[in-house]
Amino acid sequence: MSAQTNLHMRWAARIVAALAEAGVAHAVVSPGSRSTPLTLALADDRRVALHVVLDERSAAFVALGIARASGRPAAVVATSGTAPAHWYPAVIEASESGVPLVLLSADRPWEAQHAASPQTIDQAHLFGRYARRFVDVGAPTASDEALRALSRAVTEALSRSRSPEPGPVHLNARFRKPLEPRALACDPVGDAASIALSAPAVRLITPRASVAPSELAPVVELLASTERGLIAAGPMPLGAAACADALGALASRAGFAVYAEATSQLRRDLGEGVVTAPHLDLLLRAGALPDDALPEVIVEIGAPPVASSWSSLLDRTGAGRIVVCERGVPDPRGDARVVVQGDVAETLRALADASPARGASRFARAWRELSARARAAVEAARPTGEAEIARAAAQAAGADALFLVGNSTPVRDVDTWAPFPTPGAGVLHQRGASGIDGLVAQAVGATIGAGRPVVALLGDLTFLHDASSLASLALAAAPLTIVVVDNGGGRIFDELPIARAGRADFERLVTTPQRVDPAALAAAYGVSLTRARGGDELRAALADSRMTAPRVVWADAAPGSATAARARAVAALTAGGAR
Repeated sequence: MSAQTNLHMRWAARIVAALAEAGVAHAVVSPGSRSTPLTLALADDRRVALHVVLDERSAAFVALGIARASGRPAAVVATSGTAPAHWYPAVIEASESGVPLVLLSADRPWEAQHAASPQTIDQAHLFGRYARRFVDVGAPTASDEALRALSRAVTEALSRSRSPEPGPVHLNARFRKPLEPRALACDPVGDAASIALSAPAVRLITPRASVAPSELAPVVELLASTERGLIAAGPMPLGAAACADALGALASRAGFAVYAEATSQLRRDLGEGVVTAPHLDLLLRAGALPDDALPEVIVEIGAPPVASSWSSLLDRTGAGRIVVCERGVPDPRGDARVVVQGDVAETLRALADASPARGASRFARAWRELSARARAAVEAARPTGEAEIARAAAQAAGADALFLVGNSTPVRDVDTWAPFPTPGAGVLHQRGASGIDGLVAQAVGATIGAGRPVVALLGDLTFLHDASSLASLALAAAPLTIVVVDNGGGRIFDELPIARAGRADFERLVTTPQRVDPAALAAAYGVSLTRARGGDELRAALADSRMTAPRVVWADAAPGSATAARARAVAALTAGGAR
């Protein structure tokens, strides 16, 4: 029995060694018995930092935040039964957004399956097609062939988490009792197996996809066919900031305007002569985009833009669309002319080198004027409430921080009211499946993965949906500020047709405002909370340099205040007249 237990430990240590060599530097573990060998092996391997989170759902989102902020795979570990099933929402988001995540579930041996054994379910392919690879490594076996194969299987799974389409991979490890290590007089494995155990694990180096310049000829032909071009950058990962120089070179050479959303990492100064148009959504809402400013060619980078008016622009223009992306086919309309898969920066640079040098075109000059008018209209709108909170939170991030922005209204308010986040501040987002779940936990994970301060802007429902993750704030590895917009529920639904149906039960069924005392909730978890009623109190709270521990700033806002401010901006833009 003791020999079997120590074999478990050496088997688990081999798994952890393979993870570490493949680039896993962090693991998030939830407590449990069957996962004891894995937990102890992680704790004993100094190459992997271990973080303990009680709730498996929260743990998976912490790991997702680590991986998203670091760009490296992170592991999450749980015991058998329903425990790993709590990972599912994070697994879906990791799959949809291309974030490498290692799901390491402990399991019962085959003889316990389908026999009413406690905490035993069928964990094979638990996450279906959302996992890039499922590997059941079985129960520990004292043979050199099995130990070598174990290392290879882990490394192969990790390779699938990073290439060709990054995402989650699931490793299922089975253990028999007893699980705890025991002192032994002899080694539980033979000589050949001991040699296999002492051999170093495989170091994993993954490829980067590139596109041959000759393959870009159809794209270059489209770019050369007109000077009326727009480059649109939708949500992209943190590493997309490296595309800025190549994007600026292409826009400058082709004479195209650039619309970069806040979540693209590319809303910044792109170089002399490059025309940026951060307020395209406002121009479209105001009907202030004249026909001679409509693009004939559109280059989309990354995921489709979040702006609700983007589809209306595509409907109006019928422009030839070129989609440049790292993976997949991000074309929900199904009418792109060309989809280019590969390293985005390399592709943009190759297109810039091959494109005609037009310089500032009449089209670009028209967009420069439209952008200036839209920016003036935004300032004239006097943003208050939700809009003011979005702007203040984005400005508070600073050049050394990450800015995590929640879905629904916050991501749209940031795009309108904080058009130029501080240069150098990366923007974290959850646009893979576009859910509101797990964002408190991800903010914690981001501080661990990046080692940088994080400012998060979340709606009240997003925050409360993940309230149990307040228990994980103690794990934050850098200053963390969570700004909560309390506007009385899910106010994005106010913009849907159902809001105008006149139903008396609209709030109870749709916007669902919650009756929670935020101060009492935070106090229950030992978290500092400051309530801000108005812009002055909010800015004072965010400017408090004494706050280094994780904290929540609860900002009250009148429902629909951002919509009202946007209407004022549209009115100001319309009053200026279309030219």
